[in-house]
Amino acid sequence: MKPEINSLGLIPAKDDEAPAPEFHLAPRQQDKLLALPAAPGATVPRLTAWEQLRVLRTRIVEAARDRDLRRILVTSSVVGEGKTLLAANLALSLSQLEDKRVLLVDADLRRPSLHHVFGRTVELGLGDLLAGGPRWSQAVIPLHPRLDFLPCRPAAEQSVELLNRRRMKDLMEEAAAAYDLVVVDSAPLSPIADTQVLVRLVDAALLVVRSGVAPYPLARQSAALLEPKLLGVVLNGVERVTRRDYAYGYYAPHFQEEAGR
Repeated sequence: MKPEINSLGLIPAKDDEAPAPEFHLAPRQQDKLLALPAAPGATVPRLTAWEQLRVLRTRIVEAARDRDLRRILVTSSVVGEGKTLLAANLALSLSQLEDKRVLLVDADLRRPSLHHVFGRTVELGLGDLLAGGPRWSQAVIPLHPRLDFLPCRPAAEQSVELLNRRRMKDLMEEAAAAYDLVVVDSAPLSPIADTQVLVRLVDAALLVVRSGVAPYPLARQSAALLEPKLLGVVLNGVERVTRRDYAYGYYAPHFQEEAGR
């Protein structure tokens, strides 16, 4: 029997509704950026995208409370499904809760990119710490009082070997003790092994699936690789998501059917 897959959220590709107040978008990367509050930029996000993100946040907070989850990994099957921007949005949204102190970690040692989202320069990062650098707290960048960011530079050594070191396990344990929630952006699952190493060190995992990018069999294989840590799937780039029309798009019939079994 195949394990059940939960669809945790739907993120729209486009949104023509009114802008959400008091939030700003970071520089847009094609159409993959969602609603990034408190990030650089001049364009406000749209209500539907932000509301969908809050739905996802609520479901994750409930799961974290019920199952004592602190470290949540965000990944995808392949490049281009929006997992990095989803991780950034999720961490920002979680940090807006008054009782949550959040750490966002860029653990994609091959193609780190979260620092570009926030317009930051990386002097010390996760790879440096794993290679024997200073304590993780010395590399952390405060984004606002309830959100810190541990960036990353491309690793000079083999990423799988670095992630397999005891140091990575210690860092994740220290982070879980210091923060209410830790959101980890990892490399895509295919075709490298980095994320399969990382998933052993977290409490739960989210799989970002972008409509039309990875074929369903590959997305299903990725979901299986994340078991038993898989919390659910976030469907990204859905063409039509409004308050009255929650169309699931390209992958939904598959995931919806399996979740109902």
